[in-house]
Amino acid sequence: PGVLLSVLAAAPWYIAVGIETNGDFLRGFFLEHNVGRALGSMEGHNGSLLFYPVAFLVGTFPWSMWVIPVVLWCVKASRDNLVQRQMVVLSAVWIGVYMLAFSAASTKLPSYITPCYAGAALALGGFWRQFETAWSRPAWAMRRIAYLLTAAVGVLIAVVIVWLSKQQAMPLLTQAAWAGAVIALVGALGFWWDARGRLDRLPTSWLVAAGLFQVILFGFGTKSVDAYRTDLAALAAVSQADQATASGTTAWLAIGGMEPSWVHYLAHEIVEVRQSENDPAAWEQVAAFLQQHPAGRVIVVGDSAYEKLNQWQRESSPPIANLNELVVAPRFLR
Repeated sequence: PGVLLSVLAAAPWYIAVGIETNGDFLRGFFLEHNVGRALGSMEGHNGSLLFYPVAFLVGTFPWSMWVIPVVLWCVKASRDNLVQRQMVVLSAVWIGVYMLAFSAASTKLPSYITPCYAGAALALGGFWRQFETAWSRPAWAMRRIAYLLTAAVGVLIAVVIVWLSKQQAMPLLTQAAWAGAVIALVGALGFWWDARGRLDRLPTSWLVAAGLFQVILFGFGTKSVDAYRTDLAALAAVSQADQATASGTTAWLAIGGMEPSWVHYLAHEIVEVRQSENDPAAWEQVAAFLQQHPAGRVIVVGDSAYEKLNQWQRESSPPIANLNELVVAPRFLR
């Protein structure tokens, strides 16, 4: 029934978008971005079998500071309680299916296992409930290790953010260090509640800290980082200049690499040259692009591609196109 309901919900949309795009979307989505990413590493996103276990711990932070007590509780709960056993099995299968499936794929990104966090929440909810019911709380030593580890990781996060803000000349990023401070504080607060016999306060404390951590890091932190994206600012400036003239529909092409976010921020299609800049076929594609779009914009990524561009211009006889350098910007955090 679940498969049937999924097909009934999704099929009309896939059929409609397939008709609208003459099948291009379906070919790109299923063949390139599903089969292609499973069989080969795309855009340099590869990794070992440890990639997703580590990504899972990072994605469930700060709850993952209790990963060992949670696993021990799951073993005990599945052995002693039928209802909890069903929940633990569901959680384990939910997490395991995604982890195993995407670990087998060649292309790896942390976001691929996002759906398994809902399964993890089942086990985490049952684990934290015991602090209120006192059914099977972690041992004294295990709790203190979790508090200490949480406080230490929080301090480390704050220090790394401050260091990164200075290293990369991004002073606005410093405010995101409060995310680490919040985690360090909840670790210290764990010792406080434990010493006073108020373990029932731990779930609420961790929940508030997790919420503040997310808001500060991804609300203020990412917004601060965006202010230093000179590559996006440069591309936006060229795009706005094009829109202010008759060339508002200028075509774009990238060689030497491409950031997927460029398409989003430009709100414009960018043709990506898949071949290496060392492959003559790559420059043949650039030449064909410029012949078709004489006023087209070419994004050259990396010093190697830039040198090859100059070499290509010198050796082209007759010159394929008269290219003018519009703007130069460093790649972000590269």
